[in-house]
Amino acid sequence: MFLSSVHACTDLIKSLSNHSIPRLYVSSAFKVFCSISGHSPINSFEDFNLVITQKSVSRAIDSLLYDKLLSSATGPCFCALSLSSSIPHAGDWLLALLSPSLGLHFLDLDFKTCQMYWLGIPLFRSDIVCPLCTRACDPLGDHSVACGGNGDKILRHNSHRNVLFTAAQAAALSPRRETSSIVPRSCSHPADLYLPNKANQQL
Repeated sequence: MFLSSVHACTDLIKSLSNHSIPRLYVSSAFKVFCSISGHSPINSFEDFNLVITQKSVSRAIDSLLYDKLLSSATGPCFCALSLSSSIPHAGDWLLALLSPSLGLHFLDLDFKTCQMYWLGIPLFRSDIVCPLCTRACDPLGDHSVACGGNGDKILRHNSHRNVLFTAAQAAALSPRRETSSIVPRSCSHPADLYLPNKANQQL
């Protein structure tokens, strides 16, 4: 950003010209930054309450814009979508390298559907009825993801487990499915996917 670049060059400019950076040179940039970020008026770099780097200034603007976005949320669905998409690594699937041999690929329609769901774009009309449970489907597709009709919830759960199991097998982690009696003298639910602790074993 302009301000961070100017600040980084302050000492160089002063050593070359024996003059400080004129206030008018950066006053317009200060005004733009304050109007975008909601920061209190700034007249000089000394007024900043953060380390002036491109990353820190961008992060400050992003944080303030994100807070404004949440405050303007029109309902719990939009708020939940914004919060869930901002969780660390939530968008890693968008950056994964395509590799059909490793199972890292999407059909075109599947990818478009996932993108629309991720962005909160309506997937279909609001008057669509779920063919499995006959309930109304919300346009954003939340019902389709969570519907338990025809055993779909269990099928999705098992599909996710199997994908992780296959990945763990490929990584030689010796995974086991539906392992019971993990906790001694306990009737706890079996582990959907169990990875033995190999910390004390020699490889």
